[in-house]
Amino acid sequence: MPAKVTYCCPGFIHLCIIVIPLCLPQRLSYPATAAETSAKADISFLPKVGALQRIKAVYELQGELKLKAEGNQPTKTPVQVKAELVYDEKALAVDGPTRRVTRAVRQYEAAAATIGYRQGSVRPQLRDERRMIAVAADDPGEVVLFSPLGPLDRDELELLDIPANSVVLSCLLPHRVVAVGDTWDVNSAALATLVGLDVVLGGRVTCRFERMDGPSAIMDVQGQINGSAQGVSSDQRVSAKLRFDTKAKRITWFAMSLQEKRAVGHAHPGLEATVRVQVALQPVTQVPALHDKILADLDLKPTEPARLLEFRSEGGGYELLLDRRWHVLVERDDVSILRFVDRGDLVAQLNISPLPPLESGETFSIVDFQQDIQRALSDRFGEFVTASESKTDTGLHVMRVVTTGVVDTLPIDWVYYHLTDERGQRVSCVSTCESSLSERLGAADQALVSSFRFTRSPDPQPEHSTARRYVGDQR
Repeated sequence: MPAKVTYCCPGFIHLCIIVIPLCLPQRLSYPATAAETSAKADISFLPKVGALQRIKAVYELQGELKLKAEGNQPTKTPVQVKAELVYDEKALAVDGPTRRVTRAVRQYEAAAATIGYRQGSVRPQLRDERRMIAVAADDPGEVVLFSPLGPLDRDELELLDIPANSVVLSCLLPHRVVAVGDTWDVNSAALATLVGLDVVLGGRVTCRFERMDGPSAIMDVQGQINGSAQGVSSDQRVSAKLRFDTKAKRITWFAMSLQEKRAVGHAHPGLEATVRVQVALQPVTQVPALHDKILADLDLKPTEPARLLEFRSEGGGYELLLDRRWHVLVERDDVSILRFVDRGDLVAQLNISPLPPLESGETFSIVDFQQDIQRALSDRFGEFVTASESKTDTGLHVMRVVTTGVVDTLPIDWVYYHLTDERGQRVSCVSTCESSLSERLGAADQALVSSFRFTRSPDPQPEHSTARRYVGDQR
């Protein structure tokens, strides 16, 4: 079976488009009266706990993905992304000094996209049972999205975690009285979230109070920045417009154009693209799905369990929970390949391979397991470090063997897992990590294995068949 496409556009991902064309690459100019050019306005956002707003965001990306290839030059493939998000958002907590919403909860009415490649297209969408999303933005540079109703999968997270997040738009405001023509710089932490980066390392983005349009103050945003996302470099040209209602003290509209060049990473392709996003914000008086009585029964804190992602292999017949640093590189019926990327560094790779089920009465001991491992590693084998057996909370029998060895003079740690259920279903998991990076991996592989669950009954085995014992590719 062909492998599932897992391009994971850098962000989709931080990928965005707008159905209504935006003329933003250059600064726009408007004729202004003398009164307009001397106008002043108090551009201060006044967020309130419990405030409700409906938000519609439309995104477009057009460009090329850069994929790793043999040699020095990556190959390029065209990509187009179109997405629309419609949701109601309720403010749960506000930071007074910075005038930011730091906690919110959303109910999504629509969240879907179309990502087109040369080979075809995929259409990620948010499941009905995950339409309530909590938002934690205590640090404007790290906005965490999760569902209190259950774990999101990677496609859902990347669909929702787009640039121009509504909770950081207020960071563009000066929160004071300014005159037409006044300028101010954008905070780098908020700017990173705004444009879909992990951190801004250099450059400058400036806001300018351009003009008054009735009660609305129109602001222009321009600049160039460089930063990183998933540990790879990104250069961006930023051009945006913002409309602020000076009577209602709130942002009503935002539009942004990004021209980005992003390097190839360990878990994501590189990108050269033009991204556009438009966001409309309108106050609403009530949202039944976000009533306080409903929210009172939910845990809306961004705990580590709440941040876990769900990974389900339909072909492999299993599901598990992932730390967000695990990224799925390949998904096939016979193997899933995951990479653990921490702050841009490739720390470990994990291969998950379904095995033929054990026949009635057949056994497979930890001694058998170690012998298979040693044969598979061959001259790369060094020594066994530990070997143990345990049971997961779901009743799976787990054999875990840690071994060391050398590949091209590089010390490597391999951790082998063999999981079996009471019906004889089996799967192997093989974690490969440079010995010097094992502390950074920590127990992330063990946590993944502890959440493992088979999702279907074992296929019947032909009479007199011999089940394959070996646990999978260790590379």
